[in-house]
Amino acid sequence: MLGTLYDITRKIKFRQFERRNMKKMLMLAALTLSAVAVAQAAPTPATKLESFQAQSGILTLRETLGTRAFSASLGGGEVTVEAVRLSQPGNNQTALGVVFSLLKERGSEVVFVDYEELQGLIDALGYIYTKSPSLNPALSPELTFTSKARLKVGFLVSAQQKPIGLVQSGINTVFIAPMDIAFMHDVLVDFKSRLK
Repeated sequence: MLGTLYDITRKIKFRQFERRNMKKMLMLAALTLSAVAVAQAAPTPATKLESFQAQSGILTLRETLGTRAFSASLGGGEVTVEAVRLSQPGNNQTALGVVFSLLKERGSEVVFVDYEELQGLIDALGYIYTKSPSLNPALSPELTFTSKARLKVGFLVSAQQKPIGLVQSGINTVFIAPMDIAFMHDVLVDFKSRLK
């Protein structure tokens, strides 16, 4: 009798142990599946141009209203800026803005700036160019504008205390001459007038 009572108690404890472990394993599986689902979800486009370009199964007309390239002054690479109009023939949907293409030896990246955000970028570049000479190089200043799509454009002082312009997105950074910041400002003002 003592042996069977011991066996029954042991079986009950083993089943309780199994239930606790099963709950933990189910919770772990649910967390893993939800993490995988979140990781596999497509990123939400940050701009109207990007979401317009991402549509599939539709006819899209892309019109380039102006192009300007800026060569790197340090480290190689190039930045191409294009004024674009995207539309769907037969439909009233249109997206306007500027496309920045950063080309480096690691590859290229494309970043979109919507028309509505363009004036903020123009104002920032004007401010950056006028204020950058007055910044103290000993403090290694960095004065930048970051767009909705994570394009970073601006000015910094290098470790050698030399002023330099920068255009950055994701893995690519292209360093341009400080004077190119002023040229980029003027190009964007021109592009904005063409996009109206």
